[in-house]
Amino acid sequence: PTPAKCVWMYVSRLPLDHAADGQDVLSCINSNLEEKAPGSKALEIDLKESSGHDWGYVAVSSQEAADAVVQLSKDRKIVLLGKTLKVELVRQQHVRSADGFPSARQGGGNGGGK
Repeated sequence: PTPAKCVWMYVSRLPLDHAADGQDVLSCINSNLEEKAPGSKALEIDLKESSGHDWGYVAVSSQEAADAVVQLSKDRKIVLLGKTLKVELVRQQHVRSADGFPSARQGGGNGGGK
């Protein structure tokens, strides 16, 4: 199980050719994270690509790891199979579903876009 302190993040722009799996995404993030925030890790992933989407969720070990991954993403350093992945903090509130993966739930507030 994923530790309670972990931070779930939204990852998009995944390669749609299905040559990469969840473990490839974790390895890609972790190889970049080692240099930026030693001791931090991407722990778990829930990909939504099987339904034709190019996104999913990734859990990282701490807020420090999340901040580092966001910066790596902004710097376009997270590249998998020639595609630059976009990783950002989840804007909606998430709860753990029975299978242990995040499940989106509308959060309170104004919603809002960019």
